[in-house]
Formats: sequence, C-alpha cells, structure tokens
Amino acid sequence: MKQYLDILEYCLTNGTLSDNRTGTPTIRIPWGATFTHDMQNGFPLITTKKMPPKTIFTELEFFIKGITDKQWLQERKCHIWDEWGNADAWVPEFEKKQEALRAELGKELNTEQIKQCRNQAMNECRDLGPVYGWQWRHWNGTYQFDP
Repeated sequence: MKQYLDILEYCLTNGTLSDNRTGTPTIRIPWGATFTHDMQNGFPLITTKKMPPKTIFTELEFFIKGITDKQWLQERKCHIWDEWGNADAWVPEFEKKQEALRAELGKELNTEQIKQCRNQAMNECRDLGPVYGWQWRHWNGTYQFDP
C-alpha cells in the first residue's frame, strides 16, 4: 500500500483546494495520479481503515448490478454511501428545507442551520446518481433514477 500512501502524500503536498459538484471541498492535483497493481499479487485492499468483507462484497454486488438507489445498500446494513446523494435530486429538496426553516424562524439562517438542512436533504435522498456501477452498465447513457 506504499504506492497508495505516496499518492495521498503527493495530493496533500501538491494539491489545490477547490469545490466539487456537491460543494464538498476537494484537493485536486494536475493530471491526476495512477495506481497500478498486479492482481497476481493479491487484491489491493487499502489497509488504512477496517474493511469488513461483507461491506466489500455488498458494495461490489451493488456496482455489478448497476444500482443507484442507496436504500438497496442500507437494507443490507451497508452504510458507506449514506452521506452521498445525487445533487440533481437533493439540491431542490435542500432549497425547500432552507426556505421552510427561514420562514419558520423569520430570519436568515446561520452556517450551522444551512449545513443541517443540506445534510438532512442529502441523507433523505436515495438517488446516488450515475455512480460507478451504473456507468459500467450504461456507458455514455442518459441517467434517470429508477427506484
């Protein structure tokens, strides 16, 4: 895993901070980085955190089937995608939640209240968008959520 850790160190040392489509701060590096591994030497599991085999197999099945509904994962006690959602789906709900809370309080929201609305909208959104498995099955296709 030294190669992986070297890539992380390179990103932290040479990367620049920017936002992505979800508004989450992201470290970007010019030209990206490539991780190569000979599968004859085993599976390249990242060992910097615990990875229960059931979680790995569940997520892999999710990808192979091309599923984009995070409820499928949650029903199988796999919660690694819980904090994510398709911005096209959750942003309108986020805006509704902000407006409702603003109307209820009768004033502008502070940063923490906005963050809570965002997290609630994202957590309630089942649609993950065209994640890995969907792209594997529908390369260059037009994405539409189908729960």
